[in-house]
Amino acid sequence: MSLITLTDPPAVHAHLDMFLRQHLRLSPQENDQDHAINSYFAAALEMVETYTRRRLLTQQLELRLNGFCGSQEIDLEVAPVQSVEAVEYQGQDGVQHTVPGDFYRVLKSEAAYRLAPVFGQIWPVTAWEKDVVRVRFVAGYGGVNDLPKAIYGALLMLTEHQFQHRDGSTAIEGNAQIETRLKPYRIWV
Repeated sequence: MSLITLTDPPAVHAHLDMFLRQHLRLSPQENDQDHAINSYFAAALEMVETYTRRRLLTQQLELRLNGFCGSQEIDLEVAPVQSVEAVEYQGQDGVQHTVPGDFYRVLKSEAAYRLAPVFGQIWPVTAWEKDVVRVRFVAGYGGVNDLPKAIYGALLMLTEHQFQHRDGSTAIEGNAQIETRLKPYRIWV
């Protein structure tokens, strides 16, 4: 079993830029609804991340596992991954250890990021307890301006939908324009 947690949230969680204001048809002077727009944009980010299984803005995550599986790969469960900061585990001796960075490699593809021991190595033996392996890594495309245009367009559309329909009816499924933009980026399990 694995569990992924956010350890350091994105530096820019809400983004009121001129494109978002233009998309909502607001002038720079119309700033009385900035708090609501920030909330809608943050909710749109969360919805798109959940739908695509991608992390959009740079953030630090921690994946916890109940142990290594010999030479098997570890699925980091999200994309894109910028870097792996540390792989730590509790050994059978009860002591916390760090796996050296040259002991494993990051396998990248468009939809999956995995860790694997380098050729000829296997993962260390761990204690028989829950959450004995912790993988700390940085994920996300970068800032808002680094997002693929289709994802950014979907964020604008979701934010606009929430801004115009304040009844809480927001969904990606069923909205053909948003689904079309996001489908190529969706990671299937």
